[in-house]
Amino acid sequence: MNKHLRRFLRTTSGPGPSPSPSYIQSGVSIILVAIILLFFWIVSLFNSYKEKINSANAGAAKNYESILWIAAKNCNVEVEKFLVKNLVNINDTRDFGIMLLRYAAKQGCLEAVQFLIEEKVDINSTNGSLNNRTVLHYAAEQGNLEIVKFLLQSGANPNAKEFRGKTPRDLAKGRVIVMSLNNESSNKPYKEIIDLLDKAEKQYKQEQ
Repeated sequence: MNKHLRRFLRTTSGPGPSPSPSYIQSGVSIILVAIILLFFWIVSLFNSYKEKINSANAGAAKNYESILWIAAKNCNVEVEKFLVKNLVNINDTRDFGIMLLRYAAKQGCLEAVQFLIEEKVDINSTNGSLNNRTVLHYAAEQGNLEIVKFLLQSGANPNAKEFRGKTPRDLAKGRVIVMSLNNESSNKPYKEIIDLLDKAEKQYKQEQ
């Protein structure tokens, strides 16, 4: 055996003084500090990745919403359904759902209106509307009879008033007057809409 190795073994295996308590305490303190520093480093790393993931998710959400708007403009209900069911929260704080519902009512897209109401979009909400109009106001003004019928059947308030105090029926009547003054013709069933809303107003008041 190498003489240097024998000397080392005798030195380390022989009786000798035990480490002092202060030395042990100092070593433990160093280990604890190292553990704490490692913990904070891991937390910092996690937060950094979390911010990156949240940023990526926010960007993806905006892209999905843009696609949803394109689908709404083209009355592509199948694409709307897929996005709403899987990727876009339409009942968030920005009232995205009610904006889509108003747009569908104006465009005359009945199937989209039906789907959005099934998804619990508030049918009588005026949130996000600068003129305080409900979905029924837009449908009536645009002469979309089938949507007016469906909205009334689904609980839309025919007596709701926009910022000038006008009901959906008032807006339909106003559109007829404007077209008459401008010598415009329309194949939209405004008379039927006006009569339907007149009856609905009276019935709604009786039920209250």
